[in-house]
Amino acid sequence: MSFKNNKQSLKKKKSTERAKRKRRNDSIKIKRYKARASFWEKKYKEEKSKNKSEFGGKKIKHHSYCSAIITLALILHTETSMSLRDSETVLRIFIQQMHIDSKCPDHSTIDNWLKKAGMQAIEPFSPERPCVLICDESISFNGKKLFLVLAVPVSVSDQQRTLRFEDCHLVYLGAKKGWSADVIYKELQPLVQKLKIQYVLSDKGSNLLKATALLGLDHVSDITHEVSRTLKNLYNDTDDYKNFIKWVGELRKDLACGEYAHLAPPKVRHHCRFHQLGQYEKWFRKVGPELKNVAEESKGAALSLLQISDHTPFIKDLISLTPVIKEILSVGRTEGISHKTILKLTQKMEELEGDRPTIFREKITHYFHKTYKTIGEDIPFCCSAIIESVFGKYKSKMSSHPQKMCTNHLLTIPLFFVKENEISELVSGFDTVKVAEIKDKEAVAKAMMSVQMAA
Repeated sequence: MSFKNNKQSLKKKKSTERAKRKRRNDSIKIKRYKARASFWEKKYKEEKSKNKSEFGGKKIKHHSYCSAIITLALILHTETSMSLRDSETVLRIFIQQMHIDSKCPDHSTIDNWLKKAGMQAIEPFSPERPCVLICDESISFNGKKLFLVLAVPVSVSDQQRTLRFEDCHLVYLGAKKGWSADVIYKELQPLVQKLKIQYVLSDKGSNLLKATALLGLDHVSDITHEVSRTLKNLYNDTDDYKNFIKWVGELRKDLACGEYAHLAPPKVRHHCRFHQLGQYEKWFRKVGPELKNVAEESKGAALSLLQISDHTPFIKDLISLTPVIKEILSVGRTEGISHKTILKLTQKMEELEGDRPTIFREKITHYFHKTYKTIGEDIPFCCSAIIESVFGKYKSKMSSHPQKMCTNHLLTIPLFFVKENEISELVSGFDTVKVAEIKDKEAVAKAMMSVQMAA
């Protein structure tokens, strides 16, 4: 028994020694591996630091990215037509090619940054400065309509140019199922009490006209809508116009993918047709020199194109009206309505010939004199195209997600009115806005209400 016990103890001792040697050898190997890994890691960092681009500055508190990366992401999305995923792709390429020591933010992170910046962009508008209110409601988005009010200081008119986003201040933004006159009156009454409003500029929507009257403010009709409405009243029900539009639609189909496809008439949306009649005038001037070559053929699409002579009366009216309309809209957008501009445009409209162009001249002249008499002084702004641009820009950004248009994505609209060089200032205040706030419905509603209260 003692012999067996000695043999077992010896065997156990040997196995213990082998296990110790193995552990010691493994420990030595691990140390060697770690030393080798730390050596190559150090060498990698040295090589990387040689190619590293100095970009970005310090990281924002509670954020994993530097201020320059965040600012660039915001500019890519707001100042260009890029979507969130496009902005992510461009940022990734930029970071890789410029050897910037930063990871690339994904599209959802950029989306959160936009909303944070939008909440930071809400700033007070000085109530002591005389201003003009430009207001309008959008088309229905997922069962709701946006209502937007911009305040433009009268002093901006001294620059005599078209309005830009940075000239305007967002003073009200709301989303409801409908905007009746009573609702608009209730929502805008606090603004009227705080601001020095010279007049309200909008289209002739019945709800806007009634709300303006309830608020006791003067109203100026948008010159672009006025011109379009006048043209529509003159031509919409005439046989000349109906036959022309029908022929243009058929001609576009006949010329498609053929020898004369480059002469196809422009495609104009039905709702914007009288806004964009000038496109047909450009097309006439393009087609005119080519008609001699087309006349040599007497078959197919050539015959359809030669039918342009059947619409000569309407074409003559359009050629006569287009340069005058361009001048009216150009002067209205840059100089407004005054004795000087009324005299200038009246002289320009003397060039119009024909029955309907003459009626157009009378209607627009009446609009100028009536508007000037209503306000009693020079009207610095008479075009509300800037607010249409806001709706168009927001709609294009959200076209892939129309169901989200009336959600917290509305917080991105205040960013449209921030200058490019001021975005970095908004980024520096990101640490005061939490992601939970932009996702919380009550917090978003409070932020949207603060747009109004900021005025």
